[in-house]
Amino acid sequence: MPEFMSFIRRHLLVFWLTVMSFPLLLAAVLVDALFIEPHRVEETAWELPCAEWQGRPLRLALLADLHAKPGGGGYIDGIVARVVAAKPDAVLLLGDFMSGHSAKDSMPVEELEGHLRPLAEFPCYAVCGNHDYYYGIAQVRAMLKKLGMKQVEGKVEALEAGGDTLYLGGVRDLFVHSHPGVVPRPVEGKAFLLLSHCPVGAHYAPEGTSATLAAHTHGGQICLPGGRPLKLADEKTLWNEMGGATLAEGRPLYVTRGLGTSVLPMRFCCRPELCWVTLRAAAPHCEE
Repeated sequence: MPEFMSFIRRHLLVFWLTVMSFPLLLAAVLVDALFIEPHRVEETAWELPCAEWQGRPLRLALLADLHAKPGGGGYIDGIVARVVAAKPDAVLLLGDFMSGHSAKDSMPVEELEGHLRPLAEFPCYAVCGNHDYYYGIAQVRAMLKKLGMKQVEGKVEALEAGGDTLYLGGVRDLFVHSHPGVVPRPVEGKAFLLLSHCPVGAHYAPEGTSATLAAHTHGGQICLPGGRPLKLADEKTLWNEMGGATLAEGRPLYVTRGLGTSVLPMRFCCRPELCWVTLRAAAPHCEE
């Protein structure tokens, strides 16, 4: 009997310690998700070998989903400073510059323009996202134009760099719109990147597209350990298109987790992402 009572006391102690530590664990998770992880930008790299590319490797900065909030200028300045210091060949911006579901929830577009201005020393190519429409798409487009950032929705722009020419085009946001609009066509025999705010845009990529670059999902934003999203971004997005490199219609697709937060101002097991895409010539095929 004494041994039995000792056994009960030990296990009761473990039980109560577990119960009492749960609020502390929950508090630690919330502090991390609200105040730490949303600001711990992870720099990732994606290598894109391309048979149509004949120049030196191009380094492209991929920025998306800034969701610029009032008072968030310091965070954006830090990201912009990283990009400027790295001196990329071009900057690709995939929309959702603005935050919230109305203009009052976001940093004013005039203020955001000042924070993004240092990027204008590099060639910049952009598409817009659903939150840019909520804010006022005309104002966002005017900001991009004022900064000299080329908007590629429905058209093709050429980037001459590294001894070759890269062509870039874009489709309009497929969260707001049910159709991508005019889908730009690649230039035959040349590398072509399609920019789309939503991953579903990759399913409209024309033949000859080297890769589609997309955003919108935030990688799930709140994930299980290991980065498994708890839910899909929307009914058009597939599980394998929630983040990272995959294939869509047999062609390369990269979906960035983006840099900001939406709806809930937190991230968990899903750090914000500044992606560096390296476009390089494909290794020559060796025959026996």
